Amino acid sequence: MIAPSAPATNGANMIAAWKRLSPNTRGAIYMVCGALSATMMFATVKALDGRVGSFQIVFFRAFIGTLVAIPMLMRRGGRGFRSGHMGLQLANGVLGVAAMTASYFALTYMDLADATAVLFTRPLFLLLLAMLLLGEAMQVGRWLATLVGFLGVLVIVKPAGIIELAALAIVFAAFVSALMMVFAKKMALADGPDIQLFYFNLTMGVVLIVPTAVLWITPSWPDLWLLILSGVLGTTNALFFVQALRVGEATAVSPFDYSRLIFAALIGFILFREVPDVWFWVGSVMIVAANIYIARSRR
Repeated sequence: MIAPSAPATNGANMIAAWKRLSPNTRGAIYMVCGALSATMMFATVKALDGRVGSFQIVFFRAFIGTLVAIPMLMRRGGRGFRSGHMGLQLANGVLGVAAMTASYFALTYMDLADATAVLFTRPLFLLLLAMLLLGEAMQVGRWLATLVGFLGVLVIVKPAGIIELAALAIVFAAFVSALMMVFAKKMALADGPDIQLFYFNLTMGVVLIVPTAVLWITPSWPDLWLLILSGVLGTTNALFFVQALRVGEATAVSPFDYSRLIFAALIGFILFREVPDVWFWVGSVMIVAANIYIARSRR
C-alpha cells in the first residue's frame, strides 16, 4: 500500500483543522480576508493615479466579476439565471456604477486610510434608509450615535479645496452603497448572493460600455495588470464578504471588517508614504464607536 504524500497529508490536516473551528471564527477569518482584498483593490486603483478613467476601472471590475459569477450559476442548471427581482437587480447595478466611480475618483485625491475610514459611514446611512424605506424604529441613542459618526467624518477630512470635492465623492459613495444594501436585503429571500453578484456586475458592464468606449485610454502594460488586479480583488472581496456572513453570525463577524482601517494605514504608508495624522485615528474611533453602538442596539 502506497503511503500518502506529505503535501497531501498536510493539506488534509489543514482542512480538518479548519472544519474544527467554530462558524464565527471561520466567518471572522473570511471577513478579515475580505477586508484585506478590499484595501488592496483600493491601493491598485490609487496606484493608477488617474492615468485611467474611473469608468474604465469599474468596467474591468464588472467584466471580471461577471466571468466569475457565470460558472457559479451554471452549476444550478437552467434556473440559475432567473431572478425574482429583476428591476432591483438592474437598479443595484446602476447604483454600483455611481458608487464605484465616485469612490475611485476620491482615491485619486485622498489618502487611502482617510477614504477607507469615511466609507465606514455606510452603516450610518443604512440606518437612516432603513427607517425611511423599511419602517425600522429610530431611537434617540441611534440618532446621537449617527451624529457622532458623521462628526467623525468631518474630523478626518478637514474639508479644503479639491479635498472637499473628493470627500463629498466618498461620502456620496457611502450613501449609495447603503442604498444598495437596502435593495440587496429586499432581494435576499428570492435571489441568492451568486445571482446578485452576476446581475450586479453584468448591469454595470452594460451601462459602462458606451462611456468606456468614448473615454477609452489605452493603458500601458503595467497599468493593464493593475486594472485586471483591481477587478480580481474586487470580486474576491465580495465573495469573502458573502461567505463570512453565510458561515458566521453577522453581529459576530461584522466588526472584523474594521481591520480595513489598519490595513489601509499600513498599505498607505508602505506604498504611498502616507502617514495618518492624529485626526484620522480620532475620527475613525468616532465612526467605529457609532457603528458598534448602532449594531448592538439593533441586535
